[in-house]
Amino acid sequence: MIASGVEELAKTAKVTPEEFRSVIGKRGVSEQALNDMVEAEMLWREVVRRQFARRVEPTDAEIDAEIALMQQQTGVSYHLAEIGLPLKDQGRSEADTMALADRLHGELSAGGDFAKAVKRYSRAPSAKRGGDVGWVPTNRLPTEVAIALSSLEVGQVTRPIQVSGGITILKLLERKEDGASGLDPSDAELRNKVRTSLSNEQTARLADGLLQELRRDALIEMR
Repeated sequence: MIASGVEELAKTAKVTPEEFRSVIGKRGVSEQALNDMVEAEMLWREVVRRQFARRVEPTDAEIDAEIALMQQQTGVSYHLAEIGLPLKDQGRSEADTMALADRLHGELSAGGDFAKAVKRYSRAPSAKRGGDVGWVPTNRLPTEVAIALSSLEVGQVTRPIQVSGGITILKLLERKEDGASGLDPSDAELRNKVRTSLSNEQTARLADGLLQELRRDALIEMR
């Protein structure tokens, strides 16, 4: 339960679960605190799911509509490597980091050794894998990153991109198109997966809404 909750949070933040844990750990949130938060959130959703089962259960028409939407979608996934530079690191100022990022971009664009730069400068969790991020679909990328990648050829690098807490330089290793046109709407396994996904989304929205109402009512009572 906790693993799936962390995976959901990581997906929202558009990072892997391992990277999510690493980032919040650097911000002073312990592993136990994260697990406690996720467990409480998942238990609350389960309470809501049981109490409002009919409201969170998707209809066949909703499942059909979601599968039809999936069939229409064709996206792009990128196999990426990265150099992650914290804005401040080992006495380096933000201005120094920005200058370093610009210099690295120039060197790498001219054929510099990306793996060597990763080993020397990157502080991202992916550094232990030589900077390899793996495959990332477009819909999990921030807009500015997706735009930057869309114009690259395989082997090229992006300009320095400012992200939360630092600067990243990405190298495009591979590109592939993702299509879902071959999905069978009558496939039982597919329908169960879509049903679960839609139910989770509806439960999350309902749980968040009820929590906001409870907080509002509590404030009114306190006043």
